[in-house]
Amino acid sequence: MLTKMLSKITECEIKKKLKEMLGDERYKHSLSVQQIARELAKIHGADEEKASLAGLVHDCAKWMSPFQFFRAAKRYGIQLSPTERKQTGILHAIIGGELAADLFGINDPEILSAIKSHTTGRSKMSLMDKILYVADYAEPLREYEGAARVRKLAYKDIDLAMLEAIEQKIQHLLEKKTWIHPNTIAVRNEILRISNAECQRVSREPPVERRNNVDISAQQLAQLAAEAALSRKANNVVILDLRGIASFTDFFVICGGNSDTHLQGIADAILEKLEEYAVELWHREGSRHDSWILLDYVDVVVHLFLREAREFYNLERLWADAHKVELPEAIIEYDEEFDELLGEWEEE
Repeated sequence: MLTKMLSKITECEIKKKLKEMLGDERYKHSLSVQQIARELAKIHGADEEKASLAGLVHDCAKWMSPFQFFRAAKRYGIQLSPTERKQTGILHAIIGGELAADLFGINDPEILSAIKSHTTGRSKMSLMDKILYVADYAEPLREYEGAARVRKLAYKDIDLAMLEAIEQKIQHLLEKKTWIHPNTIAVRNEILRISNAECQRVSREPPVERRNNVDISAQQLAQLAAEAALSRKANNVVILDLRGIASFTDFFVICGGNSDTHLQGIADAILEKLEEYAVELWHREGSRHDSWILLDYVDVVVHLFLREAREFYNLERLWADAHKVELPEAIIEYDEEFDELLGEWEEE
């Protein structure tokens, strides 16, 4: 749900219009893009609500015919290039930025820029531009080969995900022997240039060892985190084995809480448990009043969600090809002192 006024009509009204204009399949795609765009924005530090709205309305001009695109371009004073006149399938992005402002009263330049560049890309793309480009290309309903790879890269490095998506697109266009928009070539070369410069910078710096030097395996570490979560009555605890399908970690531990106070209690239990084994926390996101807390132990990443946030981000679906690890068989003794303290907090 959007909480900031980024449009002149409500999200429900926008969705109603989109469903009428786009039809069921395209509308489902738009909802899926909205979801993953919001998730990527959270991961990479962009505005989640802007990303969500951009994802929702990015295809608002998809219903138009080539003739209607040309009329709209004339109306909005858009000079179409030879490639754009030849490849009319990309015009829904260019026109969509204008239509989003007209139909929904969206005037935020970040959102409109992302909509306009989500098919071809462009030079000097913003983070929001990249998030929408990748979300549109790799949302979970996309069935073509390569979408899942781009999606997984996007959780680690949005530029690498962009590069992979662009190169897949270029390969497809070459196989079809059709025109390639100059903007697509420009953004590919720009990302390569930035990536090469970063590689050269990193090669001059001493290597940083991220792995935890402890005498337990990553799977044992994940099980310890799960045990600690269960000791604080975490809901629906799941361990996902990402080895072989993700490069940034080996395991996810996903669990739920009934309130932000409950989440914080679960997080504290995990932190305390792993400190006993001298396992160092590498990175943390989220605080006591957030609906999602992330604890990154490098080999293991723990995700703590409130119910609505867990359903919204749905990491189990996004990583459906990961193997689920059985939880420890040991009986967990619940912390009665914590139960009493939790009850006091929730009464406040």
